[in-house]
Amino acid sequence: MRIIETTEPAISQLKYTDTGDHIRLTFQWPPEIYEVYISREPHGEGRLYTLQEYRQQGGYLEPKRPGRCTWSVMPFIRLNGVDTYYARPDGNHCITCIPAPIEITYLVRTRWGFANRTHVITLYAKEDVPPDVVFYANMHGAAYPFGEALTAGVALVRHVNTQKGERIRLFVHEGEMAELYCLRAINKKP
Repeated sequence: MRIIETTEPAISQLKYTDTGDHIRLTFQWPPEIYEVYISREPHGEGRLYTLQEYRQQGGYLEPKRPGRCTWSVMPFIRLNGVDTYYARPDGNHCITCIPAPIEITYLVRTRWGFANRTHVITLYAKEDVPPDVVFYANMHGAAYPFGEALTAGVALVRHVNTQKGERIRLFVHEGEMAELYCLRAINKKP
C-alpha cells in the first residue's frame, strides 16, 4: 500500500449528514476514479467503496455510533500492482463528524413526608445508554451515579430520599459523555 500526497485526483465537497440512525457521507468523485478508500478514526476501520455502490446508496452510509470521529476519503487506484491512495496535503479529504447527542428525558416528582422527601426520578432514552452516564447530586455537592444502563424505550425509575427542604439535580458525566448525551426535562411520563 502506498499513500501519495497530491492535489489531483481529489475528492471535493466532502459532507456528512446525520440521518438519525446512520451517517451519510457525500462527496464529488474525481474523473476516472471508480473506487475510494474510506476510513474512520479513532476506530481504524476502513474499506474500499465503489462508484457503483455510491450511486446505489446515494452516498456512503454507516450506522451511527456515539462519539466524534474523523472520516477520510481517498481516491484509490492500482499502479503497477501496488494499491495507491491519494491524500490531499491540505486535509480536504477528511471530515470530522459530531453526531447529534442522544437525548435522555427525565421527570422528577417529589413526595412529601413529615421530615423527609422522596424524589421519584424517571429516565427514558430512545437508544441504549451505558451505566454511569447520568448522575444526581444533592445540595451538599455529593454526586451519585444511577449505576444502571438505560435500555432503549424502557423507563428507569429511581427513588431518592432527602431531608426536608433539600433538592437534587441531574447531570451527565463530564468529558466525552457530555458531548454524546443531553438531558431534557419533561412534564409527564414517556
